[in-house]
Amino acid sequence: MSGAVTEPTPDLPPPSEPVPSNWMVIVGTAAGVFLGVIFIVGLYGKALDPEGFVETIQGEGLDFLLPASWVAAIALFLEAILGFALVMGLRRMRILVPSAGLSLFFVFLTARAYILHDPGAALDDHSCGCFGNLVERSPAEAFWQDLLMLVPSSALAFLARPPHHVPHVRTRYIVAGSLTAVVLVFALLAPGLPIDDLATRLSPGSKVAELCAGEDKPGEPAKGEAGEEEMGDGSIPPPEGRVCLLDLIPELGEGESVVVMADLADPGLKERLEAFSNYAIDAVDAPLLFVITDASEEELEAWRTENQPAFDLLQGYRAVLRPLYRRLPRSFLVKDGTVTRTIQGWPPLADLAAAAEQPGSGNGGSEDDDAPDDQDGKDG
Repeated sequence: MSGAVTEPTPDLPPPSEPVPSNWMVIVGTAAGVFLGVIFIVGLYGKALDPEGFVETIQGEGLDFLLPASWVAAIALFLEAILGFALVMGLRRMRILVPSAGLSLFFVFLTARAYILHDPGAALDDHSCGCFGNLVERSPAEAFWQDLLMLVPSSALAFLARPPHHVPHVRTRYIVAGSLTAVVLVFALLAPGLPIDDLATRLSPGSKVAELCAGEDKPGEPAKGEAGEEEMGDGSIPPPEGRVCLLDLIPELGEGESVVVMADLADPGLKERLEAFSNYAIDAVDAPLLFVITDASEEELEAWRTENQPAFDLLQGYRAVLRPLYRRLPRSFLVKDGTVTRTIQGWPPLADLAAAAEQPGSGNGGSEDDDAPDDQDGKDG
């Protein structure tokens, strides 16, 4: 009827959302934070040594579409933004779904390494750098740890997601994005920063007997120890068990030594050939000098034949040496099996020789030159 007055319809309350149980909220929140912490912990080692992370990507064959450096940057971005967002309670689908996908991808990589891993393979044939150089994990440990940590936390993080309107959502996203930007800038600058003691397993106070790689084979002694049977050409076959730096250089267990990890192709090694040889011959009471490389036995013998070094030039294994440096050369001083000082670059042999000639000179810690030690009996 025209002219009739229509009563205003009262506003209806919005449909109520089911209220989740308290235990579901607690479990879902804790799982999300835990997953975020795992991502950030993994991010830590990779950001400290991005060049090592690039090598890991190349070793895993993940650079088939993009260059390894691009893949590394994308991986760092995803791990950072998802990790920080989860820690700050941003359990949105746009965060949880890619987090679950990233978790499954990590489990896939470790599962592939675990399935393809041959326990009897040579030491250099396998490694697992999922958390960077700072964490040593066998393929089995990596798979089971990732499976038990990532999969349940990824699934439980979907429980009792918060309602659409939660306080300070935009602020949380801004903080997560800002922290991610800081991580990426730091990773870009990291190779030039003096953080090798933080980014590797080698630092003052490290025990050389604990700087190891590989797995012990039940019922068999570890390979690579002194006295191991040699092959017909005089070279030592790749070990199958656990090998430590002390196995490669037994002299590090007693007295004082200076060790240089170097690349045979580095022109700097040839430039220092005379200085190193003179130190090995003349500095009788100074720390023993050892130069170690992961070059093949053929490359090592060719270098020895061409240059005739008077110092100990030894063959190491990449799986043992790679976690001890970010860039070569890297040097360190050892006293009675303990690392006393690390040096990014070539060692100050002149200072070591001069300190050895001073009566009463002693070991002053990681910043001081080491005390002299008897070098008699050193192999030429």
